[in-house]
Amino acid sequence: MDGPSRAPFDYSQLIWATILGFLIWGELPQAATLTGALVVAASGLYILHRELMRLRRANAAA
Repeated sequence: MDGPSRAPFDYSQLIWATILGFLIWGELPQAATLTGALVVAASGLYILHRELMRLRRANAAA
């Protein structure tokens, strides 16, 4: 399992792939691709938020 320090780099791959795809091949992602990327990014942000809340509750209880 990857640690949280690697997550921003994983999500930045979506952005770089889009930029390079446009610059090299002149392609823009289709609506379904953008929707999927948003779902993946939103899921990651939700998990990050949930884990931070869990950590804060554990620290408050200690």
